[in-house]
This record gives sequence, structure tokens and C-alpha cells, in this order.
Amino acid sequence: MKAKIIFILLIFIAFGCSENPEAPQFPKEKEVKNSPSKIAVLADQFLTSESEKGFSGAVMIFEDGKPSFQKGYGFTNANQNIPIDENTLFDMGSITKTFTATAILKLVELRKLSTDDLITKYFENVPEDKQSITLHHLLTHSSGLPGAIGHDYDAATTENFLEKTWESKLVFPVGEGYEYSNVGFSLLGMIIEKVSGESYDSFLQRNIFLPAGMENTGYTTKGTEMQKIAHGINEEGEDWGSPKAKNWNGESPFWHLKANGGLLTTSHDMGKWCEAILENKILKKETWQKQLNGYVDEGEGTFYGYGVVEFQKGKHYGHNGGNGIFSADWHFFPEKKSAVFVVSNAAFVPLFQVSDDLLDMMMTEELPRSMSLEMVELNEFPETKEQKMADEFLRNIQAFDEKSLDKFIDEKFTKRIVEKNTKEKLMKLFQQLENDFKGGELESVSVVENYVELKVKGEMEMLSLNIEFIDGKIDQFGVCLLYTSPSPRDRG
Repeated sequence: MKAKIIFILLIFIAFGCSENPEAPQFPKEKEVKNSPSKIAVLADQFLTSESEKGFSGAVMIFEDGKPSFQKGYGFTNANQNIPIDENTLFDMGSITKTFTATAILKLVELRKLSTDDLITKYFENVPEDKQSITLHHLLTHSSGLPGAIGHDYDAATTENFLEKTWESKLVFPVGEGYEYSNVGFSLLGMIIEKVSGESYDSFLQRNIFLPAGMENTGYTTKGTEMQKIAHGINEEGEDWGSPKAKNWNGESPFWHLKANGGLLTTSHDMGKWCEAILENKILKKETWQKQLNGYVDEGEGTFYGYGVVEFQKGKHYGHNGGNGIFSADWHFFPEKKSAVFVVSNAAFVPLFQVSDDLLDMMMTEELPRSMSLEMVELNEFPETKEQKMADEFLRNIQAFDEKSLDKFIDEKFTKRIVEKNTKEKLMKLFQQLENDFKGGELESVSVVENYVELKVKGEMEMLSLNIEFIDGKIDQFGVCLLYTSPSPRDRG
């Protein structure tokens, strides 16, 4: 999840690139039964508008326990000769981790292993500093293992991968922190193969995907004919190719990607996944709750469970992923029996902003504010009082100075935002944001009413800072990663 949503501010309410840890207030169950068609009409109107601006991808909206909207936009490749639909296959990125964790818990139910098992039970020659790592640590990114030890498509035998893993330096002592680790989930994939006696993909097919009705999900399934797989499209609009055309180890990726990312799925199948969760088709209810529970603080107002991020306990869960070309986002609300899944095959698509706009739409049953934004010429910025405040806010973040920010908060923030979050917590967030925004160049400014959106381009990513004003003061703000260039460390 790290590097996709830069941070979560505790009082965000329904505007672009925000996350609200208080459960979104969807219509009550009685009202939801009458609302899918309205949401579907609004979603299609919004996404049609986005497709005219370049959106390429597929969406699934899930309401009252069933899919209410599934549709594709754009084309499966840069040649624009095959339209995307709900059965087009996409690389889901690190949402793969959700399914790897489910597979581990399935083996727990089968009494084949325990999340308390040490990795020394499954691997030989584990160095002393890593011998206390358990499956729980791997599942929650609390093992101290690094994010990556190679690029996604680097060739690596099991022996090579393990050798590099054991040689790697721990980021922190085992169990004493959080570091998003693709390496840890690849080790879980190896454990699944060792314990089950099957390949990773085969075990997931037999125990998760087929029982859930997800007939086209996996590394290699009957639905993965090449023409059904979306090709990636890079920032220049050029064809990046199919994930399966990259350097794979036969029917699946090498271990730098296998089990931590790269599974293929469709928006239709993700609807089946949501149904399977609610109907306990794969795991017992109590086991699923064990997977959802947030165990480790991500430091961004969210907690990491077993391959799932907990935004609000009992109410809002999900995961996202991306490799700099493909990106995907899944949000699930078990109490409301609602979900959103959105995926794109184009590097230039601000996927996570689109996802947030869809979530807002489900809450408000109104078109997102982003559709009304008007561009401001950079040579005319800042002009209004709000624009000048947004500019000052960005400069304060880019050059973090506690004394200056303390004064800025006192003078420019509403009492509500400070009381809800505390000045100490705000300072911590600003300090984290300095690393993301430092050195970035202002790319564009858009405004509507009391709202300003600043897009800032860094060396490897495009960020959006969204600010809402009430009575001339900052009352809400959010930060979103719109897209990022491929990086072995940042692939989420």
C-alpha cells in the first residue's frame, strides 16, 4: 500500500484523493436497493468523461451484495483495435498479496501450518538475524525484510532469491516496525508451494479462484488468451506490451514478482471475489476476520492486516497496486456489502484519484467535484486569497520548518482540523510529505469554488495536493500519487 496513498488525514470527507477512516456514509440498506441504477448512471457519465481525457481501464461497483456496475473504457493496446470490457485481463499488482494471504489462511484452516510458525520451519540456512521471523511477520510487513532485492522481471531461481534474501540487511529488528516488503510475500508463496505440494498458481486456482467463480484470474488460466490481456501503455502513449510477454519463468513470473504481485484478473472476477467474501465461500467467517484485522500501524492512519489494509476497523478495507504502468485499487465495505474495484493499463492515468472520485460518488450520489475543475494559467498563479494560501502551504511542505509550519497552522487552518488531528500529528505528516514533495515542480493548478488542486511533478512521480477552504481557512486537504515511474522499491 505504501507509495500509493502518501498519507491519510483523519478528517477527510468525500473529496479527491482522500481517505476517511470514519466509514463512508453510504445510503442505508433500504435505500441502496433503489440506488444502483443511479450510481451506475453517474459512474458511466463520470468515466465516459474521464475516457475522453485518456482514461483506459475497467471498473466494478458492488452494492447491496452484488455487482451493480461493470464496464471497460479505452482499448487493450496502443493500437486501439480491441475495446476493454469487464472480461479484459489486467495486472492487479500488489492486490496479489491479498490472495497470497488468503492462501496461507486456507492452509491454516487445513491445519497444514500456523501463522506463528518460524520461517526456519520451511527454509534452511536462515541467518541468525532472521531466524525469529514468523509467517505473521511476513504477512504484516513487520519482518524487517527490505521492500525488494531486484526488479519485477529479473530472472531468479529459488536458490538465487533465497541467497539474496538471507544476505539482505534488515531494515529494523524483527517485529519492531513496518516496511512494505515484496520479498516477504514471495517467501510466503514459496511456503505455499512447499506445504501444498503444488505450484503457487495451481493451489490458488483450486482453493480460491475456482470456488469463488473467478475463472479468469491467475497467472495462467483458461481465460488468459493473449488477445484478452490488456497491454500496458507508457506515459508517451506507446505500447509497453503484455505482462505475460515479459521475462517470466514459463507459466508464472520469477520470484521477484511471484506471489507479491502480477496476478491477472478481470473486473467481473473481482465482483465474484466480493461475493465470495460475503458468502464465506473460501474461508470461514472467523478466519476472514483474522485476515482483515489491522495488526501493524502503517504510519499513515491505516493498519496492515494479512494482505489487506484496514482503513477503519470493521467497516473499510482494501489494497492497491501498480508497477508504474498498470495500477489497480480495491475498496471493500463488509457492513454495507459494498465495494469498488478500478484498474488501468495506462501509466498516465491518475487511477487513485479516479478511484477516490468513485468512492465519493457512492457516498454522495453526486458527480465528483473534479468534473467541475477549471485550469488556472501558471503565469497567473497565485491570484486569489485561497490560491496564495495553497501556494504557501506547498512551499512550507517542500521546505519543512517546524517553526514556520507552526505559525502557518495557527493562522491558516480551521480550529476543526487542528482539534481533530492535533498539531503534533499534523507536524509528523508534514515531515513525511517533505520527502515526497521536495524538489517537485508545480505542473498545473485547478480550482472550483473553495477548492484548489495542485499537481506537482517529481523525478519519478506526479503528486496531487488537494485543499478545501472554509471561511478563508484550510479545512481539509489530501495528497494522492497520480502515477509513478517503475521502481523495484515502490511497486505496490
